[in-house]
Amino acid sequence: ADVFAQGDLEEVDRALRRLILSDRPDTLLLLRDALHSARLDVRVRARGLIVRVEDRLLALTRESADPLERARAYRKLACLSADPISLQQHLRGAIASYEQVLAGDPGSSVGGELGRLLLLSGDLARARQVLTRHLQRHPGDSEARLARAQGNAQMRTSFFSPRRYTYTSPAEV
Repeated sequence: ADVFAQGDLEEVDRALRRLILSDRPDTLLLLRDALHSARLDVRVRARGLIVRVEDRLLALTRESADPLERARAYRKLACLSADPISLQQHLRGAIASYEQVLAGDPGSSVGGELGRLLLLSGDLARARQVLTRHLQRHPGDSEARLARAQGNAQMRTSFFSPRRYTYTSPAEV
């Protein structure tokens, strides 16, 4: 973040390229945040790199025969997406690809990733089910355990939300 604020263009380019090469979705969020830099030159370079990465990832989702590779490409696209509609499309693509991986290998470790994506997409019940099944096979996965706890908390708050207990008169039914 300091490089984006104070670094010269060469340092900015190196930092942006490192972020792009990373496989962690969190670093792609940093790249997206570079679009909001106070410096115009950083925003322009970040946008150009994001467009190239999005093009490469879209090609990967179309051409890859490996569902795990497709799922991870969709997940990265979701991280880079600023548009809520394309975010949901990429999440659905990633979820479908992860489900395809799990159908082929139910003991796969991608159940945790699938559960987290289901939480992001708002499917709390399925997320909880997938994460519970994943934790039965992989009890040491602390990230999945945390995601399941977050899903349980979200389900409790949605259960007790005021909208759930609104009065409907018989005439409205």
